[in-house]
Amino acid sequence: MNTDSVNMPDHPDFLCVGAQKAATSWLYGSLKRLPGLFLPVVKESHFFRETSVTPFAWAGGLRRGQSEKLLGVYRQRSDLTGEHRHIEAQLRHYSAELVDEAWYRQVFSFAEPGDLRGEVCPSYFGLPAYDIERVNAINPEVRIVLLVR
Repeated sequence: MNTDSVNMPDHPDFLCVGAQKAATSWLYGSLKRLPGLFLPVVKESHFFRETSVTPFAWAGGLRRGQSEKLLGVYRQRSDLTGEHRHIEAQLRHYSAELVDEAWYRQVFSFAEPGDLRGEVCPSYFGLPAYDIERVNAINPEVRIVLLVR
């Protein structure tokens, strides 16, 4: 986590949403390799689904399960570099039992200063109006990338 800048943005600049099988995994993998662009270590946080007024019951379990699985791999390694420890810290954060807006904002604090920050989460496609307002409250200038097939 970067603590160099008190004014470090703590929100996504873009959200990628899309229909199932619309290549969101491909896009995540491609974007993840670009310098100057931050995506969370786990592709889909499902934050807006997990914390919705009509939450998806499976969202939190899926988020925790994915992060715990990857965290298990990192815990078995003794040769972790600084970058690996940074990833491990993200995974520990992602595996939190309960999430709220502060948790979601902290996800993006792992970005380097100046990085473009985003999240790829197909389940945000079709969010109810209330949750779209929550997205807008976190960043009124957020860009939405919609993938369809």
